[in-house]
Amino acid sequence: MVAASVLDQEWLPIVAASPGPYLFSAEGVLVYLAQAPQVIARIAEQFPGALIAVDTYSQRTLEQQHKMAAKKGMDARWAWSCDDPRTLEALGLDVVQEAAVTRPPPALRGRLPRQYRYALPLARPIVGDVATVTLFRSRSR
Repeated sequence: MVAASVLDQEWLPIVAASPGPYLFSAEGVLVYLAQAPQVIARIAEQFPGALIAVDTYSQRTLEQQHKMAAKKGMDARWAWSCDDPRTLEALGLDVVQEAAVTRPPPALRGRLPRQYRYALPLARPIVGDVATVTLFRSRSR
């Protein structure tokens, strides 16, 4: 672990000095950064073959967060949304696996109570993919 801002680039060579394999996890941080796609692209470029796990939120969810934050007098506002994590593949990534509240991984889905398993396909068109967690692999150069 390196204590640094994800927006700075000084941490990249520090991490690169350690032998791989690499796993980068950005949970609950990128949504606050308008520069999120650039951060992801920088990691993908610097660490070919690395796994990168990110959570993304839809534009609809971002708008709801802004309304809730305004209502509660909170200054922290989300700055980035991503309706389809597969659009991030253009940054030099390949999707390995993705999951959402309405699309849990198959192993987890099989352990859910029957009524939840049957309700999931009905919930997705109504709720959408409020939040998605996606595991990517950066492409080798």
